[in-house]
Amino acid sequence: MDVNANGIFSLSALIDAILYNISMVSNIVEKKLNPDSSINYADLSRYNHTGNLSINYKFVTKDSAELRKLSSPFGFIFNGEINGNVSNSSDRFNSKSVMDIKNFRYQDTSIVFNNLQSNIAITNNYVNQINSDPLSSFKINMDVNADKIRFSSYKLDSVNALLSLSEAIANFKVRGKMDSLKYLRLVSDIDMRGNDIVMNVDSLYAKYNTYEVINNNRWTVIYIPQNEVKINQLGLKSGKMVLNVDGIYSLTGSSDINIKGENLNIGEIYGMIQPFDTTETGEKTIFPVQGEFQNFSANLTGTPEKANIILDVKTNLLKYDTMSVGTIVANVQYKDRILSPDIMITNNGNKGNLKITGNIPFENIFIKKDTTAAVADRLSDLHLEANNFQIQY
Repeated sequence: MDVNANGIFSLSALIDAILYNISMVSNIVEKKLNPDSSINYADLSRYNHTGNLSINYKFVTKDSAELRKLSSPFGFIFNGEINGNVSNSSDRFNSKSVMDIKNFRYQDTSIVFNNLQSNIAITNNYVNQINSDPLSSFKINMDVNADKIRFSSYKLDSVNALLSLSEAIANFKVRGKMDSLKYLRLVSDIDMRGNDIVMNVDSLYAKYNTYEVINNNRWTVIYIPQNEVKINQLGLKSGKMVLNVDGIYSLTGSSDINIKGENLNIGEIYGMIQPFDTTETGEKTIFPVQGEFQNFSANLTGTPEKANIILDVKTNLLKYDTMSVGTIVANVQYKDRILSPDIMITNNGNKGNLKITGNIPFENIFIKKDTTAAVADRLSDLHLEANNFQIQY
């Protein structure tokens, strides 16, 4: 193990400069997410961050039996190199670091890095600090590449990430792969200049086994701290399937969220939720019900305790295995813990139909345990009206 450091600095000035900048970022993030004056933020005045210093450092280890004896009691193994420099003055803080980690393990397999390379550059221009927008003085550029990253049971076979922060706008480009069947590519930015936090997603591509998903439009999600999350646009597309979400999720009051879909293939949705494992049988399990939701819409309003739902569905011809069943047009409403279906099932070839209506007491699915007595005390009222409906094929 080799450790080298040289420059003009005092240990106290170095510690103060680093802790000041870490605490400043922590305070900014905390205030952005929770702008509550009652929160005890870190006291920055305790650090004398204006001291002049300049230091170059290099830390190199080699995976050896001697080093393992030293690090094993602390639960980690490290083999790699970290070098860079830190400088500070009354005007500016700068930090640049280069990492080349061949192998890092913590608690055996809890955290694992293999062949991780990273470049990180951080600048805080003290002169340009603005109380109303303190993040604007920071500039960060970071890139990370790794052959393998593991956190507990989550494993990535390769990762490439780019991050840049300037003028309180963060830009991300991320690519990751899990074996040959799972892949993600994301291009996004987060605007933190005002009181709100605005996230945009320009490009999304995900591969999950044999399925591919992309963004249907540019996503825009706005977080108004401690108040609400506003979804202007959030759309997904996979083949012919399209799903769009917009609306407001309130943290303090009533929400109003819309979900709309087109050509939602039932079998493919099942395949995404229950993917096949080629290591076991080598065969894909086919869901017995085949068909599409030609049109799907759901409107969710109210609060979790007083949720209201309106669901509209129209299908094409549904099949069970090789047997043609028919089409479904449905409107289902949920309000005051009462489920009210209005469903029309039409046989294949319009041979007959079955209409289902009524009111059914139903527990609130948004509450872990709905103990409302009104659900248990109410009786169900269900009506079935058949018109030459065929139940045998």
